[in-house]
Amino acid sequence: MGIWAAVMEEMMQSMGGSAGAAKGIKLYHRGKADPLGGDALLLKLGLCYTCCEYEDCIITDDAFAAVKNSGQFSKMCTLPCVTSADGCEMHKPYSVLRYLCTTMKGKKGECLYPAAADTTIHWRIENCVELLSGDLSAKIAGMAKPGPMKDQNFINFIAKELPDLLECLEKMLTE
Repeated sequence: MGIWAAVMEEMMQSMGGSAGAAKGIKLYHRGKADPLGGDALLLKLGLCYTCCEYEDCIITDDAFAAVKNSGQFSKMCTLPCVTSADGCEMHKPYSVLRYLCTTMKGKKGECLYPAAADTTIHWRIENCVELLSGDLSAKIAGMAKPGPMKDQNFINFIAKELPDLLECLEKMLTE
């Protein structure tokens, strides 16, 4: 297991959620031959932080297309996606993350997304989401792909780029 996978696995385990004994929630994603699936990383972290049990479903693009053609998923569905026990299909990672954070509590019982209850905090969260959905999301997805420089790229990101990003996020949340 590479450094990237080991760090992320430890991070998710420490949050309390689990992929396994699901209560009707399934997370479908490509996996990219990586056990943590870079394209679904934010959703996995959100599910784990809310201590939500879910079934981790890695699916190839060809298999996903076949399942969509069979009618199991809507024609508009994209990966990653989450399905609930009642059959609700949710895709687009940041929309799903907002849903999870609005409907579930954090591991300490805290509200993760106040929405209309506090419009200033709502704006700050949205501002952070915009920052995270750009280059950071692309970098995370890129680091999940196998390759000879994968571990070194992860080390460089953690050591050089992540501290600057976290400082920027902290300023956005506290100013």
